[in-house]
Amino acid sequence: LGLGISHLRSRAALALSESRLRAAQRIARIGHYHFTPASNLWTSSAELDEIFGITQTYDHTANGWLALIHNDD
Repeated sequence: LGLGISHLRSRAALALSESRLRAAQRIARIGHYHFTPASNLWTSSAELDEIFGITQTYDHTANGWLALIHNDD
């Protein structure tokens, strides 16, 4: 029983932390992403998707990432 309560508290704390991160990213207009070279795929936060004007169905490969970057950058 004690482990179950501890687990629930941990999950609640994690959910609160994630909620605060999303709010901070929204306010600051920043996002984050993670690239996994082995799979050639990246994942991104909802805020970063909004900044780039993409959806979850966008091509999340290295080529898709490069298509988002302006040639002069």
